[in-house]
Amino acid sequence: VPVFAAQVLGVIDLGAPASPFSSIRLHGGSNHLLVPTGLLEIWAADTSPLNNSFAGGVVRVEGTDSVWLNSLYPAEQTSELPPEAVAILHRGGHIGRQFNPTPRRVLGSAVRSFMPRWKQEAGPFVEYTVPAMELRRLIAEAKANEESFSITYVRLPGIHGDEMWRASANGPRVEFFWNANGTQ
Repeated sequence: VPVFAAQVLGVIDLGAPASPFSSIRLHGGSNHLLVPTGLLEIWAADTSPLNNSFAGGVVRVEGTDSVWLNSLYPAEQTSELPPEAVAILHRGGHIGRQFNPTPRRVLGSAVRSFMPRWKQEAGPFVEYTVPAMELRRLIAEAKANEESFSITYVRLPGIHGDEMWRASANGPRVEFFWNANGTQ
């Protein structure tokens, strides 16, 4: 029962492929027929992050050179799918791409190092959305790893939206640079 409550509140994401939660959208609006998700993020969307950990709504990451962030997100696993599975997804109107950051967190760095990840030489950056709370955590972890990095993100307007909203909505754009010696 605590897992179900945690997902409804928006404090946990168990979107692993082989779970009953595999297709539940946990930020940017719920796709569950009966139960909403991310309630704390909805409640705190317009509050200050200085006063509320759940504040900030949803952000779209448009680029980063952080090794740490790129080891966790966007976590595309399409290359691991058999071509037949991708073809079935396409026939059903799906984009044919699959993303899943949960195992990267849960299984740890030893396993994560073997998982596919985005690299600059692989082509354009794959943009993705996360709750602002998760982005703050990722940035804090990259800093703690003593990594110099940059990140560009957009805070999306509102708290709910469809895939078009996730991909192209306008909002405040932030370019953040961090030098491992502590300067911004």
